[in-house]
Amino acid sequence: MGVVSYYTRSGDLLHEHTTDRVDYSGGTEVTTDLEQKVIDENDQIYEAITPKYTLDWYIKWVASVFILISIAFRAADGYVLWDLAFGTVGVIGWLTVSILWKDRALILLNGVSLMMLVVGLLNHV
Repeated sequence: MGVVSYYTRSGDLLHEHTTDRVDYSGGTEVTTDLEQKVIDENDQIYEAITPKYTLDWYIKWVASVFILISIAFRAADGYVLWDLAFGTVGVIGWLTVSILWKDRALILLNGVSLMMLVVGLLNHV
């Protein structure tokens, strides 16, 4: 199951729906009249699918929660070790995802962030 988004080449979102709408009698995806009209009238539509429940999906969400917890500790003031610990785990998660995606910009960002957080942990302990 995923989300299907229809965009124009200029990046405007035309329509979005989940892919769990299936006609179980025939096994084909159900398309509404509006969706079909948009598809028929626009020859510059392409489909973007966001996969769900894959390994990278789980890692990125858990890592994001860890980073949000880290930011909460940072805002609370006085919990530097907790901030660094949760931030390190979150960044390791996002570094893993960026390696799985082979996204060099995210690898650079999270790799450098990890080094800085580890230095902070070592200085704080």
